[in-house]
Amino acid sequence: QDIPYVLILEDNCDANLYNDNFTRKYLSTPNAKCSGYQKFGINTPVEFLANLNGDCDTRTLLLYTMLSNYNYDVALLSSEFYGHSILGINLPLEGKKYYYNNQEYTLWETTLIVKPGLIPNQISNTNNWRISLKSK
Repeated sequence: QDIPYVLILEDNCDANLYNDNFTRKYLSTPNAKCSGYQKFGINTPVEFLANLNGDCDTRTLLLYTMLSNYNYDVALLSSEFYGHSILGINLPLEGKKYYYNNQEYTLWETTLIVKPGLIPNQISNTNNWRISLKSK
């Protein structure tokens, strides 16, 4: 979680090319880090491990891949509303949960140094999340 954030984009890292507020605002900051022209706007887990360039999608995909490999019940959650992705893990942990088919997934933010279950209020409405990948 403490690997520096790098925005991964399918096109150029020019703020003027994007309509969403987060991308425009982030790319306009002086310390913005961006890796452009990446297929589908994501780095694979192997690419992330090699170059440590990753945003929320890249980080959650790596963790999903690793944890599902070790038979954890995990879910990669996406939100078009928030323009973000987070991890869900089916473990008896405290904190914010996402409920799916009688299972409880503790939400885990991967771009901040926080414990599982601690989700910023501005992205905490679970009605705005959906499961994109599920391990079991």
